[in-house]
Amino acid sequence: MKSVKPSKTLNGLKHLGFASVMALLSSAFYVSNPATATGSSCVTSDRASSSFIGEMPSVKDGDYDVYFKLPKRGQKADVSIQRIAYDSMGDRVCKSSSKVSASGDAWTKVSRWKIDEGVVSTIELVSSKSIGALGANRPAVMLVSAKNPVCRPAVECMVSIGRHKGTIIPTSTDANDNELVVTVPSLVNNDELKSVDYYVDDKLAYTTNTLEDFDMRYASYVGQKLVRLLSYSSGQQVAIEEFVPASHRDSFGNFVFRVANTNVVAARTATLIFILALLIVIVRFIVKLFMRRRNWRIAHGFVKEKPRAVLSQEDIDRQRRMYTAIKYGRLIAKIVVFVALAVSFVSIVMSDVIMVNQVNGVSMESTLKDGQYVAINKAPATFNRLTSKQYQPNRGTVVVVDEVYGHHSTGHDSKESDRRLIKRVIGLPGERIVAGQGTITVYNKDNPKGFNPDKGSGWENTMIKDLSSDTMDIKLLQNEVFVIGDNRLTSIDSRMNGPISSSNILGELLFAW
Repeated sequence: MKSVKPSKTLNGLKHLGFASVMALLSSAFYVSNPATATGSSCVTSDRASSSFIGEMPSVKDGDYDVYFKLPKRGQKADVSIQRIAYDSMGDRVCKSSSKVSASGDAWTKVSRWKIDEGVVSTIELVSSKSIGALGANRPAVMLVSAKNPVCRPAVECMVSIGRHKGTIIPTSTDANDNELVVTVPSLVNNDELKSVDYYVDDKLAYTTNTLEDFDMRYASYVGQKLVRLLSYSSGQQVAIEEFVPASHRDSFGNFVFRVANTNVVAARTATLIFILALLIVIVRFIVKLFMRRRNWRIAHGFVKEKPRAVLSQEDIDRQRRMYTAIKYGRLIAKIVVFVALAVSFVSIVMSDVIMVNQVNGVSMESTLKDGQYVAINKAPATFNRLTSKQYQPNRGTVVVVDEVYGHHSTGHDSKESDRRLIKRVIGLPGERIVAGQGTITVYNKDNPKGFNPDKGSGWENTMIKDLSSDTMDIKLLQNEVFVIGDNRLTSIDSRMNGPISSSNILGELLFAW
């Protein structure tokens, strides 16, 4: 169990030669300070609050509408965007500069630029305050052809795929913290579909080569989020998001199907035990049937039972050894079945009832120390899945969640199951969360003026406060919770990566040692 650690940044350009710098910066994007970005002048990044560098894919000559989006929902900042070119001497030449108020809730149109394919250029994004993006949640730029627009980005860049509406996902091959995600959407009808990944509550369920309807056997409750992620040959990805309709009815057969597909070890063990038990029952039935038939034939005179011969001591010893071997064979068979049952039971308990993990990191200090072991109660979350209900922990509960990186397409392996975080639940579904100046404020129906969940809490004296000036204002959806580490200085949590779906919660902390 661990806390997310930021990856290495792309720094040290001053140690590279001029040619290397130019090659790296060719068609790149950068973030710096807008206070001096006015008119057609170009500024350096000396006073930058945040900086991000990303390579822009090659595009055809023409006019492009430039859109920008901050990395996190609920985030707002004023940014200035400059287009920079380099002359033959390597000097910076400012082409244009625009200032906009951007947010993380929707795309903001910046300007329209004429792109010349042969011109080596960069774009500098100048932020009025720290953007504070980490991991996969990084600011994004989208260039949309003005002549043949794929979409008109608003909250999302929506495209039609047959009878479905999909969202173009900003993708990038580099997951460095200071890399800006740059997307140039293309027409999906002119692109070759490579694969379709099917996600249930942000967990990969299965993959196909063609776009198909979602297999509803994977759905467990009404309102559950289902996503089909389409990957194309060009590298573009489109997400088709839907929710389980109210007409859906789950069944025991569907539950068995999900267990068999999500807990392979337990399913295989249970199958092996069933086959072994079935074989034992069949053999015993055949033996009893044979003996019953033989005794009936003897009783009705069809077969005469041979008189028992006088056995020698050698024969008696041989029979005694045979009976002993049969006796120990039965005992061994019973032990094998018992061990298989025990393994199956432990597997099910460890996967769905309780688990033990080790804390890796300091994000929960001083409540939990690095290296401590924790016992996690998975029963509440498991019970809600069995009853097809959404699990919701109480405020203040320390929970273990699957590590989430924002978009499905982040360069991380979605199938990896050992990435887990341990955090404290601060915000509940439907609430408004405002974070800033080191304080969390929660607004809900009972507290329209807001309250500080840390004040008077059981963790107030063990938490390490954060005096960061970064601000965030977000409204949680009905299936989301806001989680945060007790060590606010170092914890990477919902303040950076956004809310967590309640379905991603694996269990609650029982105790630590």
